[in-house]
Amino acid sequence: MEEKSDNIYAFFWVELLEISISPITFYIYYCNPSVSTTSNGENTFPFFDDFSGSLSDKWDIYDASVSNGIVQINPGNKYIQSKTPYMSDVIIEGYLKMENNRRYNIGFARSWRAFDPEITVISHNFDGKSYIREGSLTQGDQTLDSREYLSYSADVWIRVELSWTNGYARLRKDRQSFIELRSDNIGIEPAFIGLNTWGTANTFLLVDWLFIRPYSDIKLSHEIWGWQEDFGNPTVTVLSPNGGEYWSNTQIITWSTTNPQDDIITYTIYYSPNGGQTWTQLAHEVSDTSLQWDTSGVQEGGNYLIKVMANNGNLTVEDHSDAPFFVDNPYIETKTNDDAIFVPNINILETIAAIIVLVGLKRRIYGRLR
Repeated sequence: MEEKSDNIYAFFWVELLEISISPITFYIYYCNPSVSTTSNGENTFPFFDDFSGSLSDKWDIYDASVSNGIVQINPGNKYIQSKTPYMSDVIIEGYLKMENNRRYNIGFARSWRAFDPEITVISHNFDGKSYIREGSLTQGDQTLDSREYLSYSADVWIRVELSWTNGYARLRKDRQSFIELRSDNIGIEPAFIGLNTWGTANTFLLVDWLFIRPYSDIKLSHEIWGWQEDFGNPTVTVLSPNGGEYWSNTQIITWSTTNPQDDIITYTIYYSPNGGQTWTQLAHEVSDTSLQWDTSGVQEGGNYLIKVMANNGNLTVEDHSDAPFFVDNPYIETKTNDDAIFVPNINILETIAAIIVLVGLKRRIYGRLR
């Protein structure tokens, strides 16, 4: 992955061993914080450097250094040049910044010490323009005034893309506008990747990363992005009670879950008597997808909700009843002399039996049956 902006976009590079004329489906798995990245630029591109290691491993250096993954090429015609030359039919891409609107070059040259370019991008001093130059210093039309150019600003990081094939070059900046140059002076001889500062001004060229990839006339595109699936996160859904039920005595709370990664999931269950304004925990670290609940310990009411929270060790998801349900526990009241006895949670059959017993004892019954 080259770059991303949360909730907006992400740029991925994928190495293809061959390109089929038939559509190919790729799957991108994401949103699983427990999985380590396998992103590897060196396994993806013919040449890649994010300057996280030693600069001398891949480059011949003339007055340049690395700090915190950023290369600084010092002023005064200093450069870095790849140790390995490359043929044409490639695209070089880099992320760089030049201080104070001075000159720099990026591209391919037979020698960066002698600056004998095959094809390079020139960013001109003071006028804020980038041109394509072809051929060596002694061949071709080196007059730039009448050529197409791209504007750029000093002290700003820009993304440069330079295509190089026989007789053709194309320059693009920040994945937006581009210019093209076709010339017989653009050859196919092996050349070294390189960057240099140009002139004696006391300014630096900074480079964050650089890679090359094969050139192709066929522009990759997608027919459809397909669909989004949750491959890494669990889900939980309250099944019962889910709204409108009349519950009394002991009931069973049930829920369902999806667990794509086969993680160990535990559940915490809550109830709310007031439509979700406050919650009281019923159970913690439950491993099953059901729980018995004795409703006799709560007040009657018609605004109850159940909430289930599922945790896989990295992420917690939750669901609650779609609508309120009722808790409605019946009771009978008995009275002997001046003493009243309240007997809650008696269903209708139990109530009838209690009446028979109490009548046999010649006691009067007060209360209501439900």
